[in-house]
Amino acid sequence: MKGSMTPKALFLPLLALLGLSGGCGGFDPAWSGGWEETTTGSGIRTESGGESNSETTGGTSHLFPTTTLPETQTPSASPLSETGSGHRCPAEFPPLVIDEIAYDPAAVPDHLGEYIEIVNRGDRGVEMGCVRLRVGEGCEAEIPFEAPPLPPGGYFLFVRSLDQEANGGIEGNARFSCTLGNEGGRIELLDPQGTPIDTVTYRTEAPWPSPPAGVAIELIDPDLDNDDGRNWAPASETLENGDRGSPGRENAPVRCGDPTGEILIDEILYDPAAVADRVGEYVELFNPGEVPVDLSCWRISGDGKESVIEGGMIPARGFFLLGRSLDPAENGGIAVDAPFTFPLNNGGETLRLLTPAGSVVDEVPYRAAPPWPEHRAGVSIELRFPEGDNSDGSRWRLSETPRPNGDYGTPGAPNGGG
Repeated sequence: MKGSMTPKALFLPLLALLGLSGGCGGFDPAWSGGWEETTTGSGIRTESGGESNSETTGGTSHLFPTTTLPETQTPSASPLSETGSGHRCPAEFPPLVIDEIAYDPAAVPDHLGEYIEIVNRGDRGVEMGCVRLRVGEGCEAEIPFEAPPLPPGGYFLFVRSLDQEANGGIEGNARFSCTLGNEGGRIELLDPQGTPIDTVTYRTEAPWPSPPAGVAIELIDPDLDNDDGRNWAPASETLENGDRGSPGRENAPVRCGDPTGEILIDEILYDPAAVADRVGEYVELFNPGEVPVDLSCWRISGDGKESVIEGGMIPARGFFLLGRSLDPAENGGIAVDAPFTFPLNNGGETLRLLTPAGSVVDEVPYRAAPPWPEHRAGVSIELRFPEGDNSDGSRWRLSETPRPNGDYGTPGAPNGGG
Protein backbone atom coordinates (compact mmCIF):
# COMPACT_ATOMS: atom_id res chain seq x y z
CA MET A 1 0.00 0.00 0.00
CA LYS A 2 1.14 3.52 -0.70
CA GLY A 3 1.12 5.70 2.43
CA SER A 4 -1.29 4.97 5.30
CA MET A 5 -5.05 4.52 5.26
CA THR A 6 -7.34 6.73 7.32
CA PRO A 7 -9.67 5.11 9.87
CA LYS A 8 -12.54 5.84 7.53
CA ALA A 9 -10.79 4.09 4.64
CA LEU A 10 -10.17 1.04 6.87
CA PHE A 11 -13.77 0.99 8.01
CA LEU A 12 -15.35 1.13 4.54
CA PRO A 13 -14.42 -2.45 3.52
CA LEU A 14 -15.94 -3.82 6.73
CA LEU A 15 -19.16 -1.95 6.03
CA ALA A 16 -19.18 -3.32 2.50
CA LEU A 17 -18.79 -6.90 3.76
CA LEU A 18 -21.58 -6.47 6.30
CA GLY A 19 -23.86 -4.98 3.63
CA LEU A 20 -24.32 -1.76 5.64
CA SER A 21 -22.87 0.81 3.29
CA GLY A 22 -25.65 0.93 0.68
CA GLY A 23 -25.21 0.41 -3.03
CA CYS A 24 -23.45 -2.36 -4.80
CA GLY A 25 -20.05 -0.83 -4.63
CA GLY A 26 -19.93 -0.05 -0.92
CA PHE A 27 -18.74 3.45 -1.81
CA ASP A 28 -19.43 6.25 0.65
CA PRO A 29 -20.69 9.31 -1.29
CA ALA A 30 -19.61 11.51 1.59
CA TRP A 31 -16.01 10.40 1.21
CA SER A 32 -13.84 13.50 1.16
CA GLY A 33 -10.39 11.97 1.31
CA GLY A 34 -9.75 13.22 -2.22
CA TRP A 35 -8.17 11.48 -5.20
CA GLU A 36 -4.59 11.20 -6.32
CA GLU A 37 -3.09 10.06 -9.63
CA THR A 38 -1.19 6.81 -9.43
CA THR A 39 2.16 6.52 -11.15
CA THR A 40 1.48 3.06 -12.55
CA GLY A 41 0.70 4.40 -16.02
CA SER A 42 -2.76 2.86 -15.92
CA GLY A 43 -4.50 6.21 -15.86
CA ILE A 44 -6.78 4.99 -13.04
CA ARG A 45 -7.30 7.17 -10.02
CA THR A 46 -7.62 5.76 -6.50
CA GLU A 47 -8.55 6.98 -3.06
CA SER A 48 -5.72 8.83 -1.37
CA GLY A 49 -3.49 6.20 0.15
CA GLY A 50 -5.19 3.33 -1.72
CA GLU A 51 -4.11 1.10 -4.58
CA SER A 52 -6.16 0.24 -7.61
CA ASN A 53 -6.44 -3.39 -8.67
CA SER A 54 -8.12 -2.43 -11.93
CA GLU A 55 -6.63 -3.29 -15.29
CA THR A 56 -5.33 -0.68 -17.66
CA THR A 57 -8.05 0.53 -20.05
CA GLY A 58 -6.14 2.14 -22.85
CA GLY A 59 -4.92 5.11 -20.80
CA THR A 60 -8.45 6.27 -19.98
CA SER A 61 -8.67 8.11 -16.66
CA HIS A 62 -11.42 6.83 -14.34
CA LEU A 63 -12.45 7.63 -10.79
CA PHE A 64 -12.32 4.19 -9.22
CA PRO A 65 -12.18 3.88 -5.40
CA THR A 66 -10.58 0.70 -4.13
CA THR A 67 -11.09 -1.23 -0.93
CA THR A 68 -9.27 -4.39 0.19
CA LEU A 69 -10.73 -7.49 1.84
CA PRO A 70 -8.98 -8.63 5.05
CA GLU A 71 -7.03 -11.82 4.30
CA THR A 72 -8.92 -13.79 6.96
CA GLN A 73 -12.35 -12.70 5.79
CA THR A 74 -14.26 -14.74 3.21
CA PRO A 75 -17.55 -13.55 1.74
CA SER A 76 -20.64 -15.45 2.81
CA ALA A 77 -22.99 -16.94 0.25
CA SER A 78 -25.25 -14.20 -1.13
CA PRO A 79 -26.62 -12.89 -4.43
CA LEU A 80 -23.61 -10.60 -4.53
CA SER A 81 -20.16 -11.31 -5.93
CA GLU A 82 -16.85 -9.58 -5.26
CA THR A 83 -14.84 -7.70 -7.85
CA GLY A 84 -11.07 -7.97 -7.83
CA SER A 85 -10.90 -4.76 -5.83
CA GLY A 86 -13.42 -5.72 -3.15
CA HIS A 87 -16.57 -4.14 -4.57
CA ARG A 88 -19.74 -6.18 -4.24
CA CYS A 89 -21.77 -6.72 -7.41
CA PRO A 90 -24.89 -8.75 -8.21
CA ALA A 91 -24.35 -12.34 -9.28
CA GLU A 92 -27.05 -11.85 -11.89
CA PHE A 93 -27.61 -8.66 -13.85
CA PRO A 94 -30.86 -7.32 -15.26
CA PRO A 95 -31.00 -7.28 -19.07
CA LEU A 96 -28.71 -4.46 -20.15
CA VAL A 97 -29.14 -3.92 -23.89
CA ILE A 98 -26.81 -2.21 -26.38
CA ASP A 99 -29.42 -0.29 -28.38
CA GLU A 100 -27.71 2.56 -30.25
CA ILE A 101 -24.30 2.90 -31.91
CA ALA A 102 -22.76 5.97 -33.55
CA TYR A 103 -19.63 4.59 -35.21
CA ASP A 104 -19.17 7.26 -37.90
CA PRO A 105 -20.13 10.78 -36.75
CA ALA A 106 -19.92 13.57 -39.32
CA ALA A 107 -20.23 16.71 -37.17
CA VAL A 108 -17.01 15.96 -35.25
CA PRO A 109 -14.11 13.51 -35.71
CA ASP A 110 -14.67 9.87 -34.78
CA HIS A 111 -12.29 10.03 -31.81
CA LEU A 112 -14.54 12.67 -30.24
CA GLY A 113 -18.06 11.89 -31.41
CA GLU A 114 -18.50 8.10 -31.34
CA TYR A 115 -20.89 6.74 -28.71
CA ILE A 116 -22.60 3.56 -27.50
CA GLU A 117 -25.94 3.63 -25.70
CA ILE A 118 -27.13 1.09 -23.12
CA VAL A 119 -30.70 0.69 -21.83
CA ASN A 120 -31.75 -1.19 -18.69
CA ARG A 121 -34.69 -3.44 -19.66
CA GLY A 122 -34.92 -5.03 -16.22
CA ASP A 123 -37.19 -4.35 -13.25
CA ARG A 124 -34.43 -3.25 -10.88
CA GLY A 125 -31.58 -0.78 -10.89
CA VAL A 126 -28.00 -1.85 -11.46
CA GLU A 127 -24.66 -0.52 -10.20
CA MET A 128 -22.91 0.38 -13.45
CA GLY A 129 -19.53 0.29 -11.72
CA CYS A 130 -19.91 -3.49 -11.86
CA VAL A 131 -20.01 -3.42 -15.68
CA ARG A 132 -17.17 -3.27 -18.22
CA LEU A 133 -17.36 -2.33 -21.89
CA ARG A 134 -15.25 -4.25 -24.41
CA VAL A 135 -14.81 -3.16 -28.02
CA GLY A 136 -13.14 -5.57 -30.44
CA GLU A 137 -10.65 -8.10 -29.14
CA GLY A 138 -9.11 -6.40 -26.15
CA CYS A 139 -9.98 -2.73 -25.67
CA GLU A 140 -11.95 -2.31 -22.44
CA ALA A 141 -13.36 0.55 -20.41
CA GLU A 142 -14.54 0.52 -16.80
CA ILE A 143 -17.21 2.68 -15.20
CA PRO A 144 -16.51 4.60 -11.98
CA PHE A 145 -18.22 3.04 -8.98
CA GLU A 146 -19.52 6.42 -7.86
CA ALA A 147 -21.65 6.60 -11.03
CA PRO A 148 -25.34 6.57 -10.02
CA PRO A 149 -27.21 3.26 -10.41
CA LEU A 150 -28.97 2.81 -13.73
CA PRO A 151 -32.72 2.59 -13.00
CA PRO A 152 -35.18 0.35 -14.85
CA GLY A 153 -35.79 1.86 -18.27
CA GLY A 154 -32.81 4.18 -17.87
CA TYR A 155 -30.12 4.95 -20.44
CA PHE A 156 -26.33 4.97 -20.01
CA LEU A 157 -24.10 6.55 -22.62
CA PHE A 158 -20.47 5.64 -23.34
CA VAL A 159 -18.78 8.47 -25.25
CA ARG A 160 -15.32 8.97 -26.71
CA SER A 161 -15.13 12.42 -25.10
CA LEU A 162 -16.97 13.82 -22.08
CA ASP A 163 -16.34 17.38 -23.30
CA GLN A 164 -19.63 18.47 -24.85
CA GLU A 165 -17.97 21.34 -26.70
CA ALA A 166 -15.71 18.82 -28.44
CA ASN A 167 -18.05 15.83 -28.89
CA GLY A 168 -20.91 17.58 -30.66
CA GLY A 169 -22.99 18.55 -27.63
CA ILE A 170 -23.61 15.03 -26.31
CA GLU A 171 -23.91 14.44 -22.56
CA GLY A 172 -22.16 11.19 -21.74
CA ASN A 173 -21.92 9.10 -18.59
CA ALA A 174 -18.53 7.42 -19.06
CA ARG A 175 -15.63 7.73 -21.48
CA PHE A 176 -14.16 4.95 -23.62
CA SER A 177 -11.01 5.15 -25.74
CA CYS A 178 -11.70 2.24 -28.10
CA THR A 179 -12.21 3.02 -31.78
CA LEU A 180 -15.45 1.78 -33.35
CA GLY A 181 -15.01 0.25 -36.79
CA ASN A 182 -16.84 2.03 -39.60
CA GLU A 183 -17.20 -1.30 -41.45
CA GLY A 184 -18.38 -3.28 -38.44
CA GLY A 185 -17.20 -4.52 -35.08
CA ARG A 186 -17.99 -6.35 -31.86
CA ILE A 187 -19.25 -4.65 -28.68
CA GLU A 188 -19.68 -6.47 -25.36
CA LEU A 189 -20.92 -5.63 -21.88
CA LEU A 190 -19.16 -7.79 -19.29
CA ASP A 191 -19.75 -8.58 -15.63
CA PRO A 192 -16.83 -8.50 -13.14
CA GLN A 193 -15.88 -12.10 -14.04
CA GLY A 194 -15.77 -11.27 -17.75
CA THR A 195 -19.02 -13.07 -18.58
CA PRO A 196 -20.95 -11.29 -21.36
CA ILE A 197 -24.13 -9.51 -20.29
CA ASP A 198 -24.87 -8.41 -23.86
CA THR A 199 -23.04 -8.69 -27.18
CA VAL A 200 -23.57 -7.02 -30.56
CA THR A 201 -21.56 -7.78 -33.69
CA TYR A 202 -22.64 -5.04 -36.08
CA ARG A 203 -21.97 -4.84 -39.81
CA THR A 204 -22.54 -2.40 -42.66
CA GLU A 205 -23.81 -4.91 -45.20
CA ALA A 206 -27.38 -6.23 -45.34
CA PRO A 207 -29.33 -7.12 -43.37
CA TRP A 208 -27.66 -4.43 -41.25
CA PRO A 209 -28.47 -0.82 -42.15
CA SER A 210 -25.70 1.11 -43.90
CA PRO A 211 -26.50 4.78 -43.29
CA PRO A 212 -24.24 7.60 -44.43
CA ALA A 213 -21.75 9.30 -42.12
CA GLY A 214 -23.42 11.19 -39.30
CA VAL A 215 -26.32 8.76 -38.83
CA ALA A 216 -26.37 6.39 -35.85
CA ILE A 217 -27.96 2.96 -36.00
CA GLU A 218 -30.70 2.20 -33.48
CA LEU A 219 -32.47 -0.92 -32.26
CA ILE A 220 -36.06 -0.73 -33.52
CA ASP A 221 -37.38 -2.29 -30.30
CA PRO A 222 -35.20 -2.88 -27.21
CA ASP A 223 -36.86 -6.27 -26.65
CA LEU A 224 -35.72 -7.60 -30.05
CA ASP A 225 -32.52 -9.58 -30.66
CA ASN A 226 -29.90 -6.85 -31.03
CA ASP A 227 -27.41 -9.17 -32.71
CA ASP A 228 -29.74 -9.45 -35.74
CA GLY A 229 -29.23 -6.65 -38.25
CA ARG A 230 -32.87 -6.83 -39.34
CA ASN A 231 -33.82 -5.34 -35.97
CA TRP A 232 -31.75 -2.19 -36.46
CA ALA A 233 -32.50 0.92 -38.52
CA PRO A 234 -30.92 4.33 -39.16
CA ALA A 235 -31.75 7.04 -36.64
CA SER A 236 -34.32 9.60 -37.75
CA GLU A 237 -33.95 12.33 -35.10
CA THR A 238 -31.70 15.25 -36.08
CA LEU A 239 -29.37 16.55 -33.36
CA GLU A 240 -28.34 20.18 -32.94
CA ASN A 241 -24.96 19.37 -34.50
CA GLY A 242 -26.65 18.10 -37.69
CA ASP A 243 -26.00 14.39 -37.11
CA ARG A 244 -28.85 11.97 -36.48
CA GLY A 245 -29.36 9.94 -33.33
CA SER A 246 -31.01 9.95 -29.91
CA PRO A 247 -28.12 9.55 -27.43
CA GLY A 248 -29.24 9.04 -23.85
CA ARG A 249 -32.96 8.77 -24.60
CA GLU A 250 -35.59 6.60 -26.30
CA ASN A 251 -34.74 5.68 -29.87
CA ALA A 252 -36.52 7.10 -32.89
CA PRO A 253 -35.40 4.75 -35.67
CA VAL A 254 -36.62 4.77 -39.24
CA ARG A 255 -39.43 2.23 -39.35
CA CYS A 256 -39.40 -0.40 -42.06
CA GLY A 257 -41.83 0.16 -44.88
CA ASP A 258 -44.21 -1.82 -47.04
CA PRO A 259 -43.32 -5.48 -47.57
CA THR A 260 -44.80 -5.43 -51.08
CA GLY A 261 -44.99 -3.13 -54.08
CA GLU A 262 -44.27 -3.26 -57.80
CA ILE A 263 -41.34 -0.87 -58.17
CA LEU A 264 -39.13 -0.69 -61.26
CA ILE A 265 -35.50 0.30 -61.82
CA ASP A 266 -35.87 2.63 -64.81
CA GLU A 267 -32.69 4.75 -65.10
CA ILE A 268 -29.02 4.13 -64.26
CA LEU A 269 -26.02 6.44 -64.41
CA TYR A 270 -23.05 4.17 -63.79
CA ASP A 271 -20.31 6.40 -65.25
CA PRO A 272 -20.83 10.15 -64.68
CA ALA A 273 -18.39 12.51 -66.40
CA ALA A 274 -19.10 15.84 -64.70
CA VAL A 275 -18.25 14.52 -61.22
CA ALA A 276 -16.50 11.48 -59.78
CA ASP A 277 -18.28 8.13 -59.80
CA ARG A 278 -18.21 7.93 -56.00
CA VAL A 279 -20.51 10.97 -55.74
CA GLY A 280 -22.33 11.14 -59.09
CA GLU A 281 -23.68 7.65 -59.73
CA TYR A 282 -27.42 7.16 -59.34
CA VAL A 283 -30.24 4.64 -59.78
CA GLU A 284 -33.79 5.84 -60.38
CA LEU A 285 -36.86 3.90 -59.24
CA PHE A 286 -40.38 4.24 -60.68
CA ASN A 287 -43.70 3.31 -59.06
CA PRO A 288 -46.19 2.34 -61.80
CA GLY A 289 -48.92 1.67 -59.23
CA GLU A 290 -51.78 3.82 -58.02
CA VAL A 291 -50.72 3.92 -54.35
CA PRO A 292 -47.51 5.22 -52.73
CA VAL A 293 -45.01 2.71 -51.34
CA ASP A 294 -42.80 3.16 -48.27
CA LEU A 295 -39.28 2.04 -49.21
CA SER A 296 -37.84 2.20 -45.68
CA CYS A 297 -35.52 -0.78 -45.07
CA TRP A 298 -35.81 -1.97 -48.66
CA ARG A 299 -32.46 -2.89 -50.19
CA ILE A 300 -30.67 -2.40 -53.46
CA SER A 301 -27.94 -4.84 -54.39
CA GLY A 302 -25.28 -5.21 -57.05
CA ASP A 303 -23.00 -8.15 -57.72
CA GLY A 304 -22.02 -9.11 -54.17
CA LYS A 305 -22.91 -5.70 -52.69
CA GLU A 306 -25.98 -4.41 -50.86
CA SER A 307 -27.20 -1.17 -49.37
CA VAL A 308 -30.25 -0.60 -47.17
CA ILE A 309 -32.58 2.24 -48.17
CA GLU A 310 -32.84 4.26 -44.99
CA GLY A 311 -36.31 5.64 -45.58
CA GLY A 312 -38.63 7.38 -47.99
CA MET A 313 -41.97 7.22 -49.76
CA ILE A 314 -42.21 6.76 -53.51
CA PRO A 315 -45.46 8.33 -54.73
CA ALA A 316 -47.95 6.66 -57.04
CA ARG A 317 -46.75 7.03 -60.64
CA GLY A 318 -43.72 8.79 -59.19
CA PHE A 319 -39.95 8.49 -58.86
CA PHE A 320 -37.41 7.86 -56.11
CA LEU A 321 -33.72 8.60 -56.66
CA LEU A 322 -30.93 6.62 -55.04
CA GLY A 323 -27.54 8.34 -55.26
CA ARG A 324 -23.99 7.93 -54.03
CA SER A 325 -24.06 11.39 -52.42
CA LEU A 326 -26.86 13.42 -50.84
CA ASP A 327 -25.02 16.71 -51.39
CA PRO A 328 -26.09 18.49 -54.63
CA ALA A 329 -22.95 20.62 -54.43
CA GLU A 330 -20.80 17.54 -55.03
CA ASN A 331 -23.10 15.10 -56.86
CA GLY A 332 -23.74 17.27 -59.91
CA GLY A 333 -26.80 19.17 -58.70
CA ILE A 334 -29.08 16.16 -58.14
CA ALA A 335 -31.80 15.98 -55.48
CA VAL A 336 -31.20 12.48 -54.10
CA ASP A 337 -33.93 10.86 -51.99
CA ALA A 338 -31.72 8.28 -50.26
CA PRO A 339 -28.09 7.19 -50.53
CA PHE A 340 -26.63 3.87 -51.56
CA THR A 341 -23.11 2.91 -50.59
CA PHE A 342 -21.59 0.65 -53.25
CA PRO A 343 -20.03 1.56 -56.64
CA LEU A 344 -21.72 0.67 -59.92
CA ASN A 345 -19.77 -1.41 -62.41
CA ASN A 346 -19.07 0.43 -65.68
CA GLY A 347 -18.99 -2.88 -67.54
CA GLY A 348 -22.35 -4.02 -66.23
CA GLU A 349 -23.81 -6.03 -63.36
CA THR A 350 -27.17 -7.20 -62.05
CA LEU A 351 -29.03 -4.69 -59.89
CA ARG A 352 -31.78 -6.01 -57.64
CA LEU A 353 -34.41 -4.25 -55.57
CA LEU A 354 -35.46 -6.22 -52.49
CA THR A 355 -38.11 -5.88 -49.79
CA PRO A 356 -37.11 -5.78 -46.09
CA ALA A 357 -37.70 -9.56 -45.99
CA GLY A 358 -35.36 -10.12 -48.94
CA SER A 359 -37.89 -10.82 -51.69
CA VAL A 360 -36.73 -9.64 -55.12
CA VAL A 361 -39.08 -6.96 -56.48
CA ASP A 362 -37.10 -6.03 -59.59
CA GLU A 363 -33.93 -7.19 -61.33
CA VAL A 364 -31.97 -5.46 -64.10
CA PRO A 365 -28.88 -7.23 -65.57
CA TYR A 366 -27.51 -4.17 -67.38
CA ARG A 367 -24.48 -4.40 -69.64
CA ALA A 368 -22.29 -1.97 -71.60
CA ALA A 369 -22.75 -3.71 -74.98
CA PRO A 370 -25.68 -4.70 -77.27
CA PRO A 371 -28.47 -5.40 -76.89
CA TRP A 372 -27.93 -2.92 -74.07
CA PRO A 373 -26.95 0.66 -74.94
CA GLU A 374 -23.20 0.96 -75.40
CA HIS A 375 -21.19 2.61 -72.67
CA ARG A 376 -20.82 6.38 -72.93
CA ALA A 377 -19.31 8.38 -70.06
CA GLY A 378 -21.63 11.04 -68.67
CA VAL A 379 -24.77 9.54 -70.24
CA SER A 380 -27.34 7.54 -68.29
CA ILE A 381 -29.24 4.58 -69.65
CA GLU A 382 -33.01 4.83 -69.31
CA LEU A 383 -36.01 2.60 -69.88
CA ARG A 384 -37.83 3.62 -73.06
CA PHE A 385 -41.24 2.85 -71.62
CA PRO A 386 -42.21 3.25 -67.95
CA GLU A 387 -43.65 -0.25 -67.78
CA GLY A 388 -42.74 -3.62 -69.19
CA ASP A 389 -39.80 -6.01 -69.05
CA ASN A 390 -36.83 -3.91 -67.94
CA SER A 391 -34.50 -6.93 -67.98
CA ASP A 392 -34.49 -6.74 -71.79
CA GLY A 393 -31.60 -4.55 -72.94
CA SER A 394 -33.38 -3.62 -76.17
CA ARG A 395 -35.95 -1.70 -74.13
CA TRP A 396 -33.27 0.70 -72.86
CA ARG A 397 -31.56 3.64 -74.57
CA LEU A 398 -28.94 6.31 -73.93
CA SER A 399 -30.49 9.46 -72.51
CA GLU A 400 -30.67 12.44 -74.87
CA THR A 401 -31.67 14.97 -72.21
CA PRO A 402 -28.81 17.35 -71.30
CA ARG A 403 -28.31 18.41 -67.70
CA PRO A 404 -26.82 21.72 -66.48
CA ASN A 405 -23.57 20.00 -65.43
CA GLY A 406 -22.96 18.66 -68.95
CA ASP A 407 -24.01 15.06 -68.38
CA TYR A 408 -27.17 13.53 -69.84
CA GLY A 409 -30.09 12.06 -67.93
CA THR A 410 -33.44 12.72 -66.24
CA PRO A 411 -32.83 11.91 -62.55
CA GLY A 412 -36.07 12.11 -60.58
CA ALA A 413 -38.15 12.94 -63.67
CA PRO A 414 -39.85 11.08 -66.54
CA ASN A 415 -37.47 9.53 -69.06
CA GLY A 416 -37.13 10.80 -72.61
CA GLY A 417 -38.53 7.53 -73.96
CA GLY A 418 -39.22 7.03 -77.64
